[in-house]
Amino acid sequence: YHPVFCIVCDAEVARAWVSHEPAASAIRYLVPCERTVLRLLSYGVPRERILLTGFPLPLELLGNQRLGILKADLIGRLSRLDPNGSFWRRHGKSASHFLGGERNGCTQPLTITFAVGGAGEIYLTGNGATGAHEKAQALESRTALKTMVWRPFDEMRDRLDKTISLVQPKLGVPLGLAIGAVYPPEKSLNLRQEEFVPKTYFNLRKMFLFMGTGLLLLAVLLTVNVYQKAYYQEKQYNRLQAQIRQVFAEAFPDAAKRIVRGQEVAQLEQKISEEMGQYQGLEEAAGREKILEVLLSLSRIISEDPDVQIENASVEGKDIRIDGRTSSFEAVDRLTSRLTKAGQFKNIKLVGARMDKKDNAVTFNFALERN
Repeated sequence: YHPVFCIVCDAEVARAWVSHEPAASAIRYLVPCERTVLRLLSYGVPRERILLTGFPLPLELLGNQRLGILKADLIGRLSRLDPNGSFWRRHGKSASHFLGGERNGCTQPLTITFAVGGAGEIYLTGNGATGAHEKAQALESRTALKTMVWRPFDEMRDRLDKTISLVQPKLGVPLGLAIGAVYPPEKSLNLRQEEFVPKTYFNLRKMFLFMGTGLLLLAVLLTVNVYQKAYYQEKQYNRLQAQIRQVFAEAFPDAAKRIVRGQEVAQLEQKISEEMGQYQGLEEAAGREKILEVLLSLSRIISEDPDVQIENASVEGKDIRIDGRTSSFEAVDRLTSRLTKAGQFKNIKLVGARMDKKDNAVTFNFALERN
């Protein structure tokens, strides 16, 4: 593809100048300053497609590559802005070195064009002896904006009744700036992705005051919330302690008078453990009785088939393991069927069954649980 060059003529560039996917675009940007480079980088434009060229100016203002016209015009402008030579006495050597010339002693009055507001009118002020009206007409024909010569001091007189029109070039611009401040321009539409808005001291002070007030209010709310939670938790804790003491007194009346405040739960657990210890022997006896019942049931089921011999039977809680041997695999299937039909066991699994050629018998292993 052919590259597309975009010349940026301003120090700022809008987001609309960059495509939706900047990395995939073929546009190369020629920008005037570092600020523009940073702005395009923030939009996602690759650095290799941004060329810092400076502001594009016509050759009529620059001259050749040595900027002859630009330097000569700058020397003349410095001479007109500094009629007393104060600048040249301090910085004349540096100016002559970089501009390639000396102060030319130009005495031509300074001509300034001042645009008011942006309402579409141009007021031309300066030396009135240099064809101001002709210049105003030429400027109006080129810009298509209404242009007029502005000389507000022609009708003013001093205390000696003398005209003060000679100070017109000096006072015209300050007066125009003062009038322009009365009618500030409206803010234009900004298409940038973000905008650097200068903050005045008053705005910053107001913002910090607002943030401080918000943080203080947040701290107060958090403190109140913590104290409120602590209050309700303490209230609930006291209610639970009272309920525990009541249960303790009802369950163990003889020990109710020895309750230590704050140790109710620990004392209740200790008392329950003591009482449970008295019945531990009964639980063990009941457990042994259940195991005997399980073994008796297994003996009845296994004895129905004389070919089945039990070598090992273990009962641990609800888990039962049976190891034995028989003459055939059909006998193993019949034992599985009888265990299932008995209704006293569940999760009956044949862990293993294999033919022992040495003894010409089938060894088997069962794992099951009692109901």
